[in-house]
Amino acid sequence: MKDREGAAPGQLQSFRYIPVFQSLQNSTSDPVAILSFPVPWDVPLRNTLPEAVEHITLILQNTCNQSFTYTVKGLDIYFNGKGDLHDRDFTEDGLSFDLWESTDPAFLSDPYHCRFSVDAYPTRRFQESHMSSTPAVFAAIIAGTFILMIGTFITYDLFVQQRNQKLIHNAACSNAIVTSLFPKNVRDRIVAQEENEGGIGKNKKHKGTPVANLYLTSTILFADVVGFTAWSLVREPSQVFSLLEAVYGAFDQIAEKHRVFKIETIGDCYVAAAGIPDYRKDHASAMVLFAATIVTKMHRLVKELEVSLGPDTGDLSLRVGIHSGPVKAGVLRGERSRFQLFSDTMNTTARMESTSHSGRIQMSSETAELLMSDGKGHWIEKRHDIVTVKGKGSLQTYWLKASNGK
Repeated sequence: MKDREGAAPGQLQSFRYIPVFQSLQNSTSDPVAILSFPVPWDVPLRNTLPEAVEHITLILQNTCNQSFTYTVKGLDIYFNGKGDLHDRDFTEDGLSFDLWESTDPAFLSDPYHCRFSVDAYPTRRFQESHMSSTPAVFAAIIAGTFILMIGTFITYDLFVQQRNQKLIHNAACSNAIVTSLFPKNVRDRIVAQEENEGGIGKNKKHKGTPVANLYLTSTILFADVVGFTAWSLVREPSQVFSLLEAVYGAFDQIAEKHRVFKIETIGDCYVAAAGIPDYRKDHASAMVLFAATIVTKMHRLVKELEVSLGPDTGDLSLRVGIHSGPVKAGVLRGERSRFQLFSDTMNTTARMESTSHSGRIQMSSETAELLMSDGKGHWIEKRHDIVTVKGKGSLQTYWLKASNGK
């Protein structure tokens, strides 16, 4: 047999199966993968006897008419073969123990549950080395063997359960990361494509059509933290990230509530989209409400953070720009695949943000027209001065009123 390296051919192995779900939030969904690994039974049998004990024959048998013979010699375990191969001269000297504790009638009567028991028998060599021993001593040694073996099985089972929990936890963390990076429909297409291409490889050349779509109706938001650059220059890195984590974490929760999809963060700029990846007729109204909410949240949050991050933290604010139009969205495949948007709509949105004012929400005429068609014209007001945009010329833009339509 393969001692301490793996299971010998033909010996008993158990298999652990762990389902992996695409999302732990929906326990009724079908699993997307199953983790499995073999557990040779010789592993938990090792180290069950003191090193000085010579030979004991163990017969593992189950209610599925299977039996396997092992010889335990001190710290080592040897697989003899299938079937009950113990020395028949010692049949009357054997002891038996069950390896299950359940008393559930459904479990005991289920023909698909193979319940295991163990029979232990002395061997000829064991007898020769204990000829002077009394039957009481012999029985004590056998009983001690079973106690050690059962304890080993319990310890091993606990170890396997902990490893299973760790695998499930790691799978859940990986799923959460992927979920935060890609929309659900895009994520499903990526998984299907990678399965068809034989998995993900570092240097693999992607085949097939890229994961990309044209969205004709969407509204994009750029939100920049005003004063962040100067503020961050006199702060420790931990303070800078504490601020961004608190701000972006709050924005993410609000985005989920308003069904707005977070595209990315670029330094102190937060980028989000409505109408992507799922179509919604009210994408402009939804985005404007989202913008008004995060501006209010930002004002309250920086005031709360003044205690830990310094008094001038409360002077930070948001400058927001919004524009509506078509975009091309897809996944740039590679070592670090990213879901990104490309189009002139993105450029115009960036200009709406850069020409906005601190604490204000500026939108393009395209977004304003959509709001008016939705009956939300009272939310907005024309900007008195004309905005000059590179590549666009002079544009009439609109402010969101302080009441933000409420």
